[in-house]
Amino acid sequence: MTPRPTDATAGAARSSESIHCSRCVSAGPVSAAPCCPTVASLDAVAWAGIVVMTVTRAPARCASVSATRSAFREASDALVTYTKAREFRTQQESLTTAAQDARRLADIRYQGGVTSYLEVLDADTRLFTAEITLAEARQSEMSAFVEVYRALGGGWQQEGVPVR
Repeated sequence: MTPRPTDATAGAARSSESIHCSRCVSAGPVSAAPCCPTVASLDAVAWAGIVVMTVTRAPARCASVSATRSAFREASDALVTYTKAREFRTQQESLTTAAQDARRLADIRYQGGVTSYLEVLDADTRLFTAEITLAEARQSEMSAFVEVYRALGGGWQQEGVPVR
């Protein structure tokens, strides 16, 4: 904790005594103030230095906190995207399986003379569309997984480092 100048500590700074945080100023001598390290004989110039140092470090702390929040947000967003892509792929697999069954049944019906070949062609078209969408869903899921990996900081090589 950075000591703050208060009325009690300002007097102590002028008289070259040890200064503590506002919680332990009234605690008495140095040995009776265990809550913070002592700051010996601070004057106005020293306090100005502490204020300047605090003000100059504040943006760096804010940037660090902002970067950390941004990293957590990126990882969270990537995980949500991956989860949704996986769920979509699972649903698309079910749809493709149903389209395969419909194609098989349409062919059996045609072989039995119950329907025309147009029904088989229509089932083929629906199966083909389902298979294409399933392939796209798998690609989307894998891309989302790579994004999760990247958001968690893994797998990227620095420039100049050979990849094995």
